[in-house]
Amino acid sequence: MTGWFPGFGKGNEKLRYEIPDNNASFVSPEVYNEKTTQAYGGQAFNRITVSSMIDRVKSGKVVKLSEVFQHDELFAAYPEAANISFFPIAGNVAQGSHRVIDGKDVITATITIAADGSISATSTSTILHELQHFIQQREGFAVGGSPDNLITAADLTDAAKFGDGMRGVQKYEAEIAGLVRVLEEERAKKSFMGFGGPNQKTIQNLEDSIVRIQESVNSIWSYQKKNLNIDKDSTRASLLSAINRVDSKLGSAWVLTKRNEGLEMLYRLLSGEIEARDVQARQNLTPEQRKATAPYSSENIAEEDAIVMFESGGPQASM
Repeated sequence: MTGWFPGFGKGNEKLRYEIPDNNASFVSPEVYNEKTTQAYGGQAFNRITVSSMIDRVKSGKVVKLSEVFQHDELFAAYPEAANISFFPIAGNVAQGSHRVIDGKDVITATITIAADGSISATSTSTILHELQHFIQQREGFAVGGSPDNLITAADLTDAAKFGDGMRGVQKYEAEIAGLVRVLEEERAKKSFMGFGGPNQKTIQNLEDSIVRIQESVNSIWSYQKKNLNIDKDSTRASLLSAINRVDSKLGSAWVLTKRNEGLEMLYRLLSGEIEARDVQARQNLTPEQRKATAPYSSENIAEEDAIVMFESGGPQASM
C-alpha cells in the first residue's frame, strides 16, 4: 500500500501521503565536514546541553539540515524542513530527538561513519525518524514523545481507577455478547407446521436484559467522565489503558521495581513513535514492496493498543 492512508490509532485517522525515502542521504563527507566545522568547530558534539542549543538557535550559529542532508522530495513538500537546525552528536548508539526551541525546529542525531568513510545509513534512518516527528507537528498528527516525560503520578492514580471501571465494562460487554448470541439463535429458529419458531416472550426478555446491562456500561462511562474526565475512545483512555497493560505484565509496583522497562513499553506504544519507526522500516522498500506492504505493519502492534497523543511534554526521541 502506498499513496494516501490514515494514521495509526483511534482518533488519529487524518490522512497522510507517503513520500518515498529511498534517495534520502547525507551529503559527501567532505561537504559535511566543511559545514559542521564552520558552524561548530568539528564534525559532532561529544555533548551539548539544551541551553547551548538555545543560544546557538537564537544567534543563528547552526547548521541547517539541508546543508548536510539530501531529501529533495521532502524538502519540496515541506520547505521549512530544509531550515531545521541540526546538531550532530558523537557516539555509537543510534539516538536522536526533535524539539522546538524559540519557535524553531531542532533535530539532534548520533553521527556514525560507515566503512567507506561516508555517514552511515543508520544516521540517515535516525534523521528520517525525527523528520517524521517534525511532520506530525506540522500536520496535526499524533505525536511521539520520550520515556522521561511520558506519564505523571496523576496518570498512575487515574489509571488504577480507570482500570477498575474497565474491568466492569469488559464483564458487562461479555454478558451482552453472550445474550446477543442467544437472541440471534432464538430469532433464527424455524417453525414447522405452525409449531416452534421464535418465542417472542423469550426475545423480549433477552432484549430487555441487553438494554439493562448496556445501561450499566453507560453508567460506568458516565462515572469515568464525571470523576476522571475521560470519554470512551478518548486519547487519554488509550494512555490509561496502556498503563494498565504494563501493570498486568510487570506488576503494579513496576514504577518502583521496573521503571525503565515499563516506560520503554509505553514509549513504544505511542502512535507517533510507531509511525516514525515504520518510516525507518520502509526507507529502502521498492515501489512494488511499498504497494504490497501495509503501513505500520512492521511494528506488529495492534491498533487498539496504540497510545494516541497530540501534545508532547518535551522532545520526541528515537531510541
